[in-house]
Amino acid sequence: MNYIQTLQRELREANERADAAHALITEFRAHLASAKFHGDATERRDWIATADVLNRLSDIRDALHGIA
Repeated sequence: MNYIQTLQRELREANERADAAHALITEFRAHLASAKFHGDATERRDWIATADVLNRLSDIRDALHGIA
């Protein structure tokens, strides 16, 4: 019975990490849709802050590995 309980716990933890990653991805999509990347027609709008992207991707990676 302990083996089944261990598997159930591992599955629950994996699902929690997947849910956390999904939430981070949703937040990242909202960030990319923010005004930061959408100026008026006279401004350049095709740039992105690399450090922001790398930090967000690190958060996603950490969530998938259960570090976050």
